[in-house]
Amino acid sequence: MTAWSLAVRSFVRGLRAGRLTVLMVALTVAVTAITSAGFFIDRVRVSVEHEAAGVLAADLRIRASEPLNEDYRAAAERLGLATAEVVSFPTVVMAGDAGQLATLYAVSAGYPLRGQVRVADASDAATYAASGGPATGQVWAEAGLLARLNADVGSRLSVGAAQLTVDRILKHRPDQTMGFDSFAPSLLMNAADLPTTDLIRPGSRASWAALFAGEASDVEEFQQWFATARQPGERLQTAARSGARTQAAVARAESFLSLAAMITLLLAATAVAVAARRYAALQVDEVALMKCLGARQSLVLTATLIELGILGVVTGLVGSALGYLAQFGLAALVAD
Repeated sequence: MTAWSLAVRSFVRGLRAGRLTVLMVALTVAVTAITSAGFFIDRVRVSVEHEAAGVLAADLRIRASEPLNEDYRAAAERLGLATAEVVSFPTVVMAGDAGQLATLYAVSAGYPLRGQVRVADASDAATYAASGGPATGQVWAEAGLLARLNADVGSRLSVGAAQLTVDRILKHRPDQTMGFDSFAPSLLMNAADLPTTDLIRPGSRASWAALFAGEASDVEEFQQWFATARQPGERLQTAARSGARTQAAVARAESFLSLAAMITLLLAATAVAVAARRYAALQVDEVALMKCLGARQSLVLTATLIELGILGVVTGLVGSALGYLAQFGLAALVAD
């Protein structure tokens, strides 16, 4: 009889007799605890990276206080990246005789590349995700701005030399921040209307941003190219940097989950030790019987190791499957 056939028969007998049950359960619990924590941590990390990209409205964002080099967009398009542009600056918006300071965002087609702009058709209407930005001749204004101007959807606003119609109420921009610009309500307009406002002049306090998004490898390649082509005063923002605080929170959650998994693992290890001792005691009689029947020591040792290997593979597969399913339960608990 070969070591493999002897090990398989011993494993099947052990399952039927119940001498492997406690050991299998302990090992399965240990594997489930570790894999469920690992799967869930990876799930959270991917979600955070996606949300961090939404904070920029792109995967990469280049900012400067003057118009950016067109070579950046050309290089990005050669790599297959989607591009968009945003010009922002504070300005006074008029509605009749009423005026209010606002932060104007002139966005090109394709904005946002990541995340969603959420709008409403009226102050008391439901909020929904917009497909694209404002059309030419139209603006999307925050409710606070309209209230101070005593205006509403359909009103005409004077933005510099241009007369633009309020088409929707702006509820949320993905690249909304808590910086200085956020103190003034936002006004979103089409970048094609910017020249008609006659607001961009030498010395204007405007900020230009180029947005890029695409496959991770293409984004990384563009980032490396930009490092050699960037000009003074240009600042590169990435999703990893923008989500630094969130990443720190995830790191703390990862430590907590890992600690919980380790505690479970220690408890399971205790059960494994007790079960292993019981298993070894039961194996003594079986090994003695095989030795009496003429089995060589090498055959008995090899068969025992193979049996333990089968036990490890079975519990590893079952525990990994249970851990994969358990992550969905963890995600549901966190969502609630």
